[in-house]
Amino acid sequence: MIRVLSAAALATVQDLGRTGGLNLGVGTSGAMDPLALAGGNILLRNEENAAAIEIPVFPFKVRFERSTVFAVTGADCAGRLDEAPVLPWWVHRAEAGQVLSLSLPKQTTWRADPRLSVHRGWH
Repeated sequence: MIRVLSAAALATVQDLGRTGGLNLGVGTSGAMDPLALAGGNILLRNEENAAAIEIPVFPFKVRFERSTVFAVTGADCAGRLDEAPVLPWWVHRAEAGQVLSLSLPKQTTWRADPRLSVHRGWH
């Protein structure tokens, strides 16, 4: 679906985590910003627990290998799809071969890391 062109090792795929294991010593884990994850899933009409890529370090750049509907939620990181601006908290469509680039988040926006959600989530 995507080819990662530039990313730090800290970009991870996260869902809402797992509950019910604390008594066994297993933490919940999951997304650092569950509100941004939920927002992406609502925008894309995904299942509530669909995973997204959490992006803590920049630059982050991916090429879509096929047509994909996506959203970037969390911090506004001056996203660009090829040369066109990508609005945060909005649904976008990428065609095969297009490149999504994210840079450092603006300091005046959301304090948590951005995340890249796609229609039907990451599997």
